[in-house]
Amino acid sequence: MSAFPDITPASMNVGSRYRAVPLWGPRSVLSRGGAQFTAFRKFRRPRYAFELAWTHLELATAREIAQHITDQHVTLLPFDWFDWYPFWWRSVFVGIGDGATTQWVLPAKDVTDVTIYVGGATSAGGTDRTFIGGNQLFRIGPNFEDGVSLFAPPALGRPIWAYFRGRRRWNVTIEADMQGAMTRDLETGTYAVSMRLMQTKPAPAGVV
Repeated sequence: MSAFPDITPASMNVGSRYRAVPLWGPRSVLSRGGAQFTAFRKFRRPRYAFELAWTHLELATAREIAQHITDQHVTLLPFDWFDWYPFWWRSVFVGIGDGATTQWVLPAKDVTDVTIYVGGATSAGGTDRTFIGGNQLFRIGPNFEDGVSLFAPPALGRPIWAYFRGRRRWNVTIEADMQGAMTRDLETGTYAVSMRLMQTKPAPAGVV
């Protein structure tokens, strides 16, 4: 899957504006049963929108961002994007155990303090969720994501969850009405680009 160019203020020393907005969805419970559970799930795992703006970019970097925007409009496919800054994340879905695999790629890079649990049918946890030990691996993913090598393979069908600090990977699309054109500052000769990314959030099989 295509990934957005990894251009961050920390690595590029560029000015920036950034805002992550949780889109909670309906919070009111209209009735018992399915509607109530859906409202609870959206509260526990909201969809996010990310409002980004880069300033003081060199022309080559601005063109790299603009080209990615053009490519995504042609394919209309979602893509991966890594958060600019490391945050603490809990109960992030990693995968489903197959009884054999011990090495797993985390949905993040620049990861520290990672802990892995297996079991529990939802991100909220469950009575059968248990800790599993392992060693952290660095930059093993296709987009240089970090990973873990577990001491034992998770059992078949058991969901795997990660708790960590790092730059989380999100699957997103570009919101058409919120992508700013590439502009040039006449005084500095640098460029600025802005956009709004919307999390696609496909539901993993068997996990809520």
